[in-house]
Amino acid sequence: MLTRIEATAACDSVFGLKNAVEQAQTLVLQHEAITLSQQDFAALLGALGTPAQPVPVLQRAFARHVVQVR
Repeated sequence: MLTRIEATAACDSVFGLKNAVEQAQTLVLQHEAITLSQQDFAALLGALGTPAQPVPVLQRAFARHVVQVR
């Protein structure tokens, strides 16, 4: 059986750990979330909906890759 001091220390540890995890989750969300204005969001959706034009340098790189990987 735990003494009162041991039980208090255990509760403090659990509280401290829970608090640390919550703060870490908040910090991660602050650095991973992107907030856009409605205008920027519309521009992003427009860009995502438009097919990219082929880039000659990448086309040559892919062609070299196909030859080298065979």
